[in-house]
Amino acid sequence: MNKLTRAPRDYIRIVLSGFAMGICEIIPGVSGGTMAFILGIYEELIQSIRDLTEPDFIQAVTRFDIKRIFEIVNWKFLLTLLIGMFTAILTLSSALEWLLVNRPSWIWSFFFGLVISSIYIVGQRIEKWTPTAIGLFVVASVGFFLFVSSFSASTPEGSWFLVIAGAIAICAFILPGVSGSFILVVLGKYDDVLGAVNDRDILTLALVGIGCFIGLITFARVVGWLFDRYHDPVVATLMGLMLGSLRLIWPWKQNPACLEEHVACTNIMPAIDGTILIPIICLIVGMGSILLIERLANISEPTIEDSPIAT
Repeated sequence: MNKLTRAPRDYIRIVLSGFAMGICEIIPGVSGGTMAFILGIYEELIQSIRDLTEPDFIQAVTRFDIKRIFEIVNWKFLLTLLIGMFTAILTLSSALEWLLVNRPSWIWSFFFGLVISSIYIVGQRIEKWTPTAIGLFVVASVGFFLFVSSFSASTPEGSWFLVIAGAIAICAFILPGVSGSFILVVLGKYDDVLGAVNDRDILTLALVGIGCFIGLITFARVVGWLFDRYHDPVVATLMGLMLGSLRLIWPWKQNPACLEEHVACTNIMPAIDGTILIPIICLIVGMGSILLIERLANISEPTIEDSPIAT
């Protein structure tokens, strides 16, 4: 088995990767999983989560064998990534919430550009476009394009549903191309969770966190299995989901607050005047940011020894 040996600069890169993923998870329509895929840490992330469900790990936990737990778990990688993610969520959620309310076309243009570049970069991971991969790409694109119009469905208000929402949303986090925040919008809990982050509502966050943990450790095994056996068709499907999601994050809408108000969104063409300049700049910056991040991610790679688990 191969083991990654990391220098301090590698952990700085992981923190920054987590920060980028945290930003993406705040915004509906943008996937933190996609960012992990682009940054080259996705497969290690999935394997690290899968390790938490292995019999050896469960046995070590039941025996309170702390030393063995730390030997099994890729804890340095996971902890460093989480530090970056939570730093982004805690420091930027208020600013992003303000932008969504007051400058929606700016922020959506930026993330529209992110997703466009992400589709291109993720597509480079496909070794061969088979008829199956092409078919899955088309079906996923069309299906998700049609699905995003149903996000305003009414859902229960009880605390128990926060746990369910967390479990479903974290499954979306694992899948590149599907946004956990978008799933929260679909379930009518996005404002509740974002408000809980800004208000430091521990109870709401704890309920969502419980659901996230349950969904994470169960769904990661499914995703890992699919990637091991059907890599190219899975990536093609995820590309389709990303392409279909562009309908949701189109920057110009008849009612700019439709996502926050959980009502149907109607996309419109922008007015060709001075107001279009800043959104177009934001879109270009978004596209360039992903391309730059992808290039930087390939500059420094950790060395390999004898295990797939990074320490």
